Amino acid sequence: MSRITRFAAIAVLALATLGTSTLALAQGSQTGTLSGRVTDQDGLVLPGATVTVTSPNLQGARTVVTDETGSYIIRGLPTGRYHVRVELSGMTPVEQDVDVR
Repeated sequence: MSRITRFAAIAVLALATLGTSTLALAQGSQTGTLSGRVTDQDGLVLPGATVTVTSPNLQGARTVVTDETGSYIIRGLPTGRYHVRVELSGMTPVEQDVDVR
């Protein structure tokens, strides 16, 4: 199985965990957190992958890069629907929509 296919399959699994959000109440504002880990099909972490979220609830995009363990976290997101895109050079990007509550 090619590295691109393995990345796509595992990134989708990582994105599926994004639907779980942490609710925080700060001065009456509700915000959530998206987090996950990007790995290949064999469970090997993929550090350096770019994770970008966009939403009508945001002004612009929020982008982070996975750390040495393939993990990422995006905090302070207003509640709503988000489009998540995971990219790594030489691999097919993976996209999914998730809800932050």
